[in-house]
This record gives sequence, C-alpha cells and structure tokens, in this order.
Amino acid sequence: MDINPDQKPDTADFFHATILSDSTFDGLGSWGDPNNDFQISTGGLKDIMVAYPVPHKIRRNFTNYIPPSFPSPPGEPPFPPTFMINNTFTRSLTDSLVNSFKGNFTQFQANLEGFAGPHPGPHLILGGEMGGTCPFGLAPPACNPGPGWSPNGK
Repeated sequence: MDINPDQKPDTADFFHATILSDSTFDGLGSWGDPNNDFQISTGGLKDIMVAYPVPHKIRRNFTNYIPPSFPSPPGEPPFPPTFMINNTFTRSLTDSLVNSFKGNFTQFQANLEGFAGPHPGPHLILGGEMGGTCPFGLAPPACNPGPGWSPNGK
C-alpha cells in the first residue's frame, strides 16, 4: 500500500476527538500531563491503573508524526520527516483496503497490520500504553518498548 506523505488527510482530528474529553460521563480523558509521564487526570478512565510493567495510571501522548529515530520496517526506506501518521487511515486508503483483497485474507491482514496500514496509526497517535512506550524511568529489561512490550506481545 503506497502512502503519499503530501496527501491531505480526511481522517478525524484525533487531538480534538470528543471521546477524549474531560467528562466523567462519556469521556475517556484528555491528553496526558507531560509533567507527570503523560498520565491522564480527567475523564472516566482517570483512576484506572495499568499493572504492567509497574502500576501506573493510563498514559496518553499525542504524536502524529514518525520520530526520526523510529526504525523503518525491514527492507523499507526511512519515513520522510513530514510523514503524518493519520495519512495511514484516510477514507480512500481504508476503502481501498476493504475492497482490494476479496478472497485473500492473508494480503488483507498484511496490509491492515503493516506499519503503513490503518491499524497501527491510532496506537502511535495515542502514545502511552497504546503506542508501546514504557513508563518514565523504565528501560529494558524492566520494560521493552514497541509492539512487544506487553507480556502478550510478540
């Protein structure tokens, strides 16, 4: 699946998503506090504790670009510095994904789950646990960042 970094995204504005509101009734909490390891302090999930790798509150750190230090998938060129993650799940790319692999689940899954596919993008944009980052002050072997950071990761 080719991604054009200059393509204008037609995806939702994650930063201002209403589900990430401060409301304790119907909000999941806003973006985390950068002065407190990006832990959320508002919304219905503000008091939820995550157990792995150490007990801590849910963290959320908005990031809509691929950091320059982020490794490219094996055999792929580096991502351009202007590459915006929300370009991985535009309406046209999602429509193409859904309609391009009739009868070929293996190719569908490879394109859905691949780094430039629509599934990893929201994880990276949300950051924190969803983005595979370790809590502040933890590094391997206490915590392994990335897709395999959890005990169930591969």
